[in-house]
Amino acid sequence: MSDRPLDVRRPAPNGDAKILLIDDEPKVLAPLARLLINSGMRIFTSTNGTEGCKNAIANGPDLILLDVGLPDLSGFEVLRLLKSHHRVADTPVIMMTAANDHDSRVRGWTLGCVDYVTKPFHLDEVKLRIDLHLSLSRQARPADTDASEPLMLSGHTNKDEMLVNAAIGILRDTIANPPGLADLARQLGTNEKRLTQAFQQCLNSTVFTWLRMERLRIAHERVLDGLFSMTEIAEELGYSDLAHFSKSFKAHYGVAPKSLHSTNAAT
Repeated sequence: MSDRPLDVRRPAPNGDAKILLIDDEPKVLAPLARLLINSGMRIFTSTNGTEGCKNAIANGPDLILLDVGLPDLSGFEVLRLLKSHHRVADTPVIMMTAANDHDSRVRGWTLGCVDYVTKPFHLDEVKLRIDLHLSLSRQARPADTDASEPLMLSGHTNKDEMLVNAAIGILRDTIANPPGLADLARQLGTNEKRLTQAFQQCLNSTVFTWLRMERLRIAHERVLDGLFSMTEIAEELGYSDLAHFSKSFKAHYGVAPKSLHSTNAAT
């Protein structure tokens, strides 16, 4: 398995939920991954703690299964890092361990995991635990607000808002290589003029002005995270090269991304 999603989807109660598996023995989790994929979920995997943190922040999973014993960082260190980042602080984490160790369980609960499973595990039991915590997380979510969600203006119709939200979903999923305006409108079953009007009504912005600002917002988060190189950020967000990324970032934030990264790392 790789850090890319296995893009196989089927309808299910938790269909399209994003699950991140962090384990240095991916073959052990392969049967579980297949079961989750067949349930309609999207699976991401990482084989060490550093990549797991990057993967979680980049993809915003709905639930994380985290092995305690990893080759670089311990599962507890990864959990602490995850809980300190605003994007994934509330994401439920189920820890996996090969030992039924009371002290490890207490430490995991203290750091904020929601559940434990012991290896080797029964697939049906783990699936039920995943479904339970996805449901609990979903129930707790309506009262929360997400700073990444666009602030809609008043005076627009529900159809405008639905159209804009659908467009934003596509653009975020394809942010490195987004469709052109005509193709985006076609995917949404509308036309360029109607889509442009909806963005103006809801966000007082054009489609691609919103996209440019969204790229910069995510870039700022990534730079502050300190987990990603400037090249990785530029590639993830679809900048043509590192120089273009740095120039765009500095023009908007008044500081080069590398300088901001260095300053933040020193504090």
